[in-house]
Amino acid sequence: FYLCYNRKPIWPLKYRLVIQKVGPSRCKFNSLLKVSVQGRHNVKVYQTRQSEEVAVSATSEMSGRGRNNNRRGGRNGGRGSEGRSNSSKQPTKSDTKKGLSDYNYYLGSSKQASDYESTTEFIINYIKKTFEYGVDIASALKDLKPANESLWKPSLEVSVAQDQDTKEAETRQFEIEFKTEYDAYRKRKATYDNNLIKAYALIWERCTKGMKNKIEARNDYESTIEDNPIELLKAIKEHALNYQENRYAMSIVLDALRTLVGTKQKEGESLQDYTKRFRVAKEVFESHMGGPLILTKIVKSLPDFKDADTDEKQERLIARVSEQFAAYLYLDNADKAKYGSILTGLNTQQSLGNDQYPKTITESNNVLSNHRFDNINKTSKQKDIKNSNAKSDEKNKDGSEEDDRKSI
Repeated sequence: FYLCYNRKPIWPLKYRLVIQKVGPSRCKFNSLLKVSVQGRHNVKVYQTRQSEEVAVSATSEMSGRGRNNNRRGGRNGGRGSEGRSNSSKQPTKSDTKKGLSDYNYYLGSSKQASDYESTTEFIINYIKKTFEYGVDIASALKDLKPANESLWKPSLEVSVAQDQDTKEAETRQFEIEFKTEYDAYRKRKATYDNNLIKAYALIWERCTKGMKNKIEARNDYESTIEDNPIELLKAIKEHALNYQENRYAMSIVLDALRTLVGTKQKEGESLQDYTKRFRVAKEVFESHMGGPLILTKIVKSLPDFKDADTDEKQERLIARVSEQFAAYLYLDNADKAKYGSILTGLNTQQSLGNDQYPKTITESNNVLSNHRFDNINKTSKQKDIKNSNAKSDEKNKDGSEEDDRKSI
């Protein structure tokens, strides 16, 4: 049954419903409006005055059920219980799930990154779910590198059997399998090329008007960015931090450096959101620098520097030191009220000759994730002190009022 009050369904159920007045005394029902009977379940709806509030209690008349079996308890359940029905709770805006239209690319500022990371993550997951062979284009967008299509191409196996009949049979079998796999490869490649255009259109639709104007005004828009979703995402990431192509180059680099150093965890911000903002700021800074930050003195002080006799090995050391610097900056910019004791402990261990500093952002994130907030005990003590002070103030107030009455 569906019990309706003011033409709005309260809840579906299979019980006898009794409507009672909420108040010191029960209301007198004027007339019986409707009685529906199905099996042993009865629904009785009575008419009351509109000014009276009503409540619903549900009971079961089915045989063989225990006292507590399928019977609603608590304030709104049980036979003859009184109270307001809360089963018609309406969902709030925060409970509703976000859709594709709620994620857009906005122009950022020089002080903080926009929500580029969260929007890109949602779009990539959307592509995985809706596109055919969506994993291929999603991986390319995530890594910001085109897919290596040569890895998909199958190769024809050759039989190594000694017996001639067996060799011919295996050869025919391999040819059939190769033809099937090659047809699948051609379909996958064609689908990937088609998904590039579809992904570009999807990402372009999620750009705001200001973002579109900035991208279209770039010198490399028609030659590089147009119809290329990977280059489009790279351009969006740059403009997420107020990148302007016509600005002085040194000003752009300085602005990106300031943004990276100033990317700190906000009060009440989750660690996940802070990590996303920091990674975006780091990637944008490296894109303006043309690579990782080069700290020559620290690189030369590494024990492995003597063996770095090739450019490739030296680049690895430079990237490792740059990541180590970013890991420390990530720790230092975290909320001091929550994670301040971590740096204190690491500094103490370093003074004892035990280097426990994390070397990557991922390691730093793991350290922060497994750390208990520093301000938990402090906050609880402050609340206890505040409550005790409030109680003492109330006592003093009551005592002063009593003294005034005595004096009067």
